[in-house]
Amino acid sequence: MPKILRLRNIGDTGLNSDFAPWELPPEAITSGVNFRVFAGQIRTSGGFANLVTQEDDFKPAYLQFVNSPVGLYWLLLGVSSVYAYDGVTWHNVSSWGTDPSPLIDGDEFFWTGCTLGRIPIINNPQNVPEWWDQNTGNQFIPLPWDATQDWGQKGVRCRVMRSYKNFLFALNLHESEGEYPDGYRWSHPADINGIPYTWDKNDPSALAGRAQLGGASGAIIDGLTLRDSFVLYSQNAVNILDFTGGDFVFRRRKLTTTFGLFCKNALVEVAGVHLFLSDGDIVQNDGTQIQSIMHNQLRKRLTANANSAFYSRSFAVRNDTLKEVWFCVPEDNNQYPSTAYIYNWRDKSWAIRELPPYLAHGAFGPTVISTAGAYRYDAQVQSEDTLNWDLWTGRWSEQSRRWNDSDPIPPEPPDGDFIWGIGQDGLLYGYGVTHGSLDPNIIQGSTISAVYVDSSSDEVFLYPDSTEMIKGSDIITLLSGGESVVLTWNDTEIRYEASDVAFTLYVVTAVGTEIGLNITIDNAEVPPITPLTASGDILLGVDHDNHRVLMIDPDTNEDDTGTRIERTDLAIEGQDKVNTLTRMYPHIIGTELVRISMGSQDFAGGPVRWKAPVLFDPDTQRKVDIRTTGELHAWRIDSIGTGHWSLSGMDIEYSPAGKR
Repeated sequence: MPKILRLRNIGDTGLNSDFAPWELPPEAITSGVNFRVFAGQIRTSGGFANLVTQEDDFKPAYLQFVNSPVGLYWLLLGVSSVYAYDGVTWHNVSSWGTDPSPLIDGDEFFWTGCTLGRIPIINNPQNVPEWWDQNTGNQFIPLPWDATQDWGQKGVRCRVMRSYKNFLFALNLHESEGEYPDGYRWSHPADINGIPYTWDKNDPSALAGRAQLGGASGAIIDGLTLRDSFVLYSQNAVNILDFTGGDFVFRRRKLTTTFGLFCKNALVEVAGVHLFLSDGDIVQNDGTQIQSIMHNQLRKRLTANANSAFYSRSFAVRNDTLKEVWFCVPEDNNQYPSTAYIYNWRDKSWAIRELPPYLAHGAFGPTVISTAGAYRYDAQVQSEDTLNWDLWTGRWSEQSRRWNDSDPIPPEPPDGDFIWGIGQDGLLYGYGVTHGSLDPNIIQGSTISAVYVDSSSDEVFLYPDSTEMIKGSDIITLLSGGESVVLTWNDTEIRYEASDVAFTLYVVTAVGTEIGLNITIDNAEVPPITPLTASGDILLGVDHDNHRVLMIDPDTNEDDTGTRIERTDLAIEGQDKVNTLTRMYPHIIGTELVRISMGSQDFAGGPVRWKAPVLFDPDTQRKVDIRTTGELHAWRIDSIGTGHWSLSGMDIEYSPAGKR
C-alpha cells in the first residue's frame, strides 16, 4: 500500500549548501535561484523592469532616496553628473554644474551617502563632502569646514562620510599632511535641520575632534550607528564609539580584531544589530559579540563563487517590507554584483536570486514619488521639532502647513476647503484649494484619487478621474447596513462607508493591507487618524551602463522570473531502503504553469537520474504522476513564465521496493 511523505513549511529551513544534502532535514532545499523565503513558503523572486531612464550617459553607480519636507527625490550619483529625480523631471544638482566633472571613469564607484536629519550628504574621495538643501533649483555645495572656509578650501578629504545623531563622521582621511587610512574626524553637532558649523578640533567652543585607531586594525572601511553608539568598521577590526560628552567626547572600545568589513556600503542595521559582509562570510554584530549568520548555510557557496577582483563593488540593502537584507556580490566573471544572498531576519533563513546586468548599487524606496507640494501624512518617526497632536489647534480644513512644519501656531488658513488624496505610492495626501475648484496640475485622475470635503455643505466629493465627481449625499443614499462603494485607481482600492454625519475612508494598498481613516464632518476638532504607510516601496537598482533605474523585484517582469528550487539526496526511509515514488501533490498557489521534475540516486552524492519533466497548472491540477526508483530521491520545480507562485509544501506518494 502506498505511503505518503508530507513536507510542510518548506520555506522555514530555506536554502542550505554548506551541509551534505543527505544530512539535511526533508524540508530543506539544496539548490535554488530567484526565490525568496516568506512566511514558511518559497516564493518566486526574479526578473526586473525598467522604472526610468536618463538620456545622459553619466555612468551612475550610487542610488539614494531623499525624503524631505520639500519633496521626495531619488539621487543618482555618477561620474559626470549628480541628478535628483522627482518622479517626473531630472534635475542636475551636481556641484560643478555644467563645468567638467572633477571625477574620471571609475571614480563613480567611490560614492557614499547619508542623511543628517533629512539633509542629504554625499561624498566622493576624489572630490569633497557636499550637502543639498533639496531645492531643485540649487546644487550640492561643499560642507563648511568652519566659519571661513569649506572642505575644499581646507584641503581635507575622506573616503566615507556617515551621520550619527546630529554629528557627521569623516572616515579614512586624506589631509594636507598625508594619508591617514585609520583616521577619523567628527563634526560639532548640527542644529535641528541644519549642518555642522565646524570640524575644527581646536575650536574651544565646539565638540569637533579627530582620532586614529592605530595598531593592526587597518584602514577604516565604513561606519554606522548601532543603537546609541557609532561603530567603526576597518579591514581587521571593529571598534565602538560611545558618546560621553566629556573632554574626549567619544570613548572608544575595541570589539574584535577577528572580523572586519570587506567593503563600503555592505553594512546595514536591522532590529538593533548590524549585518555586514566580511571576507568570505556574512556576520552579525549586536554590540557585544560578532558571529556568522551564514556559517553552515551558504558560506561555502559565497567563498567559492565570489569574484575577488570586483568583490569591493558589493553592497547590502534592506527590504523593510519583507524583512530581508540583500547582500549583492559579483560572482564568477561578473564585474558588477550579479547574485543576491537574501537573508530573512525574521525567519533566519536564506535565499538566492540573480541580479540584472550592470547593477552598480541598490536602495529601498517608492516607485512613484510625485508629490506636487502635497501635505504628506505618513508613519515617519517624529523629529525633535515635530508637534504632538495635542499641541496643534484647529480643524483639518483650517491647516495650510506641511506635516513637518514646527511652528506651533499655524498661519492664516487658506481660502477654501481641503482635499484628501491617495497617491500611487499608497500615501495619503491633503491639498488646500480654493473653494469649488481644483488645480489640474495636482489632481490628475490617472495619478491621484481624491476626496474633497466641502465644509460649507458637509458634503464629500469623490474624484475618480479629472472630469467626473460623485457627491457625498449620493454616496450616503447608496449605503445602508454596512454596504460600501468601491473605486479602484491602478493598484490602490478606495472604499467609502458613510453615515449621516461621518464617513470612513478605507485604503487597500497594493500589498493588501487595509487601513481605516475616520473623518467626521462637523465642528469637532481634529478627528482620530490611523497613519498610512507607503505601499509602493520596492527594491530599486541603478544600471550603470544603461543609465537607468530598475525595479529589481517588480510585480510584472520584463523576462521570465527564472525561478528554480531543487532538493537532492532525499532519503525517504533511510539510505538502506529502496523506494519507488509514484506521484507528487505540490502545495502551490499561483497563476503560472511550472515544470516539475523528479528523479532518483543510487548512492549519496551520486548523479540524479531525472525523469521527463511534467507541466503543472496550480489553478486546475492537484498532482503530477512521475515514477522513479532509488535509494535517494530528488525533486525540482522550475518557473516558465513571468508570473508569480508560492510553494508551502508537498505530499510525495511512494512504495517500499526492498533493501540494498
